[in-house]
Amino acid sequence: MKSLLRTSSFFLLIFAVFTQAQEFEVKLSLENGHVGELFFACQAGASAGYDRGKDIFCPPGGMGDVGLAWFAPPQADLPGLYKDVRDCVFPQEWKLELQPPVRKKLILQWNSEQLPKLLTFQLLGTGVDLDMKKAGSLAVSTKGTLLIKVSENRSAPTDEKK
Repeated sequence: MKSLLRTSSFFLLIFAVFTQAQEFEVKLSLENGHVGELFFACQAGASAGYDRGKDIFCPPGGMGDVGLAWFAPPQADLPGLYKDVRDCVFPQEWKLELQPPVRKKLILQWNSEQLPKLLTFQLLGTGVDLDMKKAGSLAVSTKGTLLIKVSENRSAPTDEKK
């Protein structure tokens, strides 16, 4: 019986460590936008719906020639999100709504070096198919929706030494 409890405890610990390793938060910096940044994240216990205390509503757009950006809300009766946190179950998708300013491009930037190695991050939309780990920015000049797809990496990362 003790052996079974030890084995079960070991596997629970391994599962907890694996799940913890899948948590992340990505900051999207915005240039020429009504907000300076947006966040998407995975956190154990979060849901695909609105989670009070985790998800944050996006402020309304300002006046002048500034672009708008927000994550699509999980329900039609909610405003857009400034920060959208989901559970660590993959694959996950975030819809990023973008309206660039009239005379400028809306620039999105992120730190590709800080994206978790065990996950893939794909940015998709009309004319856009970008591996977020290989690029750190995107300039948007037309109104539309981008899809951020995060999934588990099929091939484990290797450290090659020369």
